[in-house]
Amino acid sequence: MYSAWNDMDEPSVFSTSTKTMPLDAIHVKADGTQYEHRDVHNAYGGLMQKASYNGMKKRDDYNRRPFVLTRSFFLGSQKFGAYWTGDNRSIYSEIEGSMTMILQLGNAGHPFGGSDVPGFYGMPTEDMWVMFYQMGMYYPFMRAHTHIDFPNREPWMQTQRVQEAIRDSLNRRYDLIHYIYTTFERTTHTAEPLMRTMWNEFPDQQIMWDVSS
Repeated sequence: MYSAWNDMDEPSVFSTSTKTMPLDAIHVKADGTQYEHRDVHNAYGGLMQKASYNGMKKRDDYNRRPFVLTRSFFLGSQKFGAYWTGDNRSIYSEIEGSMTMILQLGNAGHPFGGSDVPGFYGMPTEDMWVMFYQMGMYYPFMRAHTHIDFPNREPWMQTQRVQEAIRDSLNRRYDLIHYIYTTFERTTHTAEPLMRTMWNEFPDQQIMWDVSS
């Protein structure tokens, strides 16, 4: 069983030009040591995710496994949950971009991630709906998500072609679910990425070194 938590885990301050906490804001440790925000910004998300995970474990009387989803993460965050790639747009370059980002992060030690399908902002074309779901079915973490200003994203509100593509993608995902689960289990022991580049799979074949994805 799981208990779930979803948050950005980052200090969002939309009234500033950087949309985050002022870089000269002061953080104070329990022992009185002070740090400017510029020195701890990147670690902030990872520490928030760790705190969320530990807090859920502490308050859960059923000893369920926490599922923590975050947008901001850091070294070691892979021990405490999954990530999503941020507020992506419904444009074609985001489909390839999501694959590249997830592959790179997998090689950097963060295997459990995905992007918003079919893009967080914008109005996807029919082709984009199809391509995003066909890509998303292979993400380690797959979810459909959208911004409040772009409603009517429910699958059953789309064209017949898009509905069939979504249904097929989800069915294929469930067809692979035992393989995906087994790959997750292996990843926890070996740190191998869940989504892998061709050179991950075929390191002895030099031709694969130049395949970007």
